[in-house]
Amino acid sequence: FLEKTPFIDNIVVGEGEILFHQLLEGKLPTDQKVYTLQDISNRTFDISCAEIPDFSDFQLEHYPLMAAYASRSCPFNCHFCSETVYWGKYRKNIVNNTVTQLMQLSEQYRRRLFLMTDSLLNPIISDLATELINKDISLYFDGFLRAQKQVCDTANTLLWRRGGFYRARMGLESGSQNILDLMHKKIEVPEVKEAVRTLAYAGIK
Repeated sequence: FLEKTPFIDNIVVGEGEILFHQLLEGKLPTDQKVYTLQDISNRTFDISCAEIPDFSDFQLEHYPLMAAYASRSCPFNCHFCSETVYWGKYRKNIVNNTVTQLMQLSEQYRRRLFLMTDSLLNPIISDLATELINKDISLYFDGFLRAQKQVCDTANTLLWRRGGFYRARMGLESGSQNILDLMHKKIEVPEVKEAVRTLAYAGIK
């Protein structure tokens, strides 16, 4: 690939905030074309320090949802997925920071619908919903959710719905327990059925 692409100056593999910045500042070796996190001792970005994204150059009237995130990577290691390969260790933002960013994006761009682009919302969704309820903020979000015991509890799904979670994007992958086991998915088919039922009961699409 490198031999066939002489028009590409450099390739940054993996999370780029620190790595790409150091490349631009000339702090990385100049005798190589491909850089990875190993070139900076596997340091990754502290997402609690991330600034609010600037969407001012986008024609937002063409986008039904604003994008935001509260975590990176995934706490699970399904065999088919590249999230942990790309992002490395799972990290999540402070919930108050996330809600503050959502509020500022909503006010700046006059939007109330958000797509949370996290790999999975499971580790942060209860805290996020509770914080939005406590601040009495009418924002609505959807995102990716894993079918597991946490989702099978109607007390949780009702809390999430009160907090503005209106749609779950479920990565169910298969209805065959054998296939799920081969994928190292670590979920059971009955859990999937119960998760869908409790989400529907709470009015979550």
